[in-house]
Amino acid sequence: MNSKSNSNLDRLSQQFLVHSYLYYQLNESIIGDEKYDQLCVSLKKEAEGQNDYLYQELIEPALGNEGSGFAIPTKAYPPRIISTALHLLYQDQYKDKVSLNNFLKSYGYRTK
Repeated sequence: MNSKSNSNLDRLSQQFLVHSYLYYQLNESIIGDEKYDQLCVSLKKEAEGQNDYLYQELIEPALGNEGSGFAIPTKAYPPRIISTALHLLYQDQYKDKVSLNNFLKSYGYRTK
């Protein structure tokens, strides 16, 4: 696999996990269902035949028959994915409504 396709696959992997976390774990969304479905299809196509990509152990089972992040256990999401998901959600929907600290507290997190 060349570095360009690897970086694209890694980018798609991260996007898939971030949006899966938002939707399935937080019951939130910053993209529509159609865009999420397109992301799943693109990731599945890009990952086909690849044996070593970012978060493969989480993504491969999720993209099996169901083709979504529904089956990924809450505790399996890496901290980087959770942090990115919360940051994007805050920027997209909450930054003008609540402080970052209060936003994070509402999801059980805090800043140092």
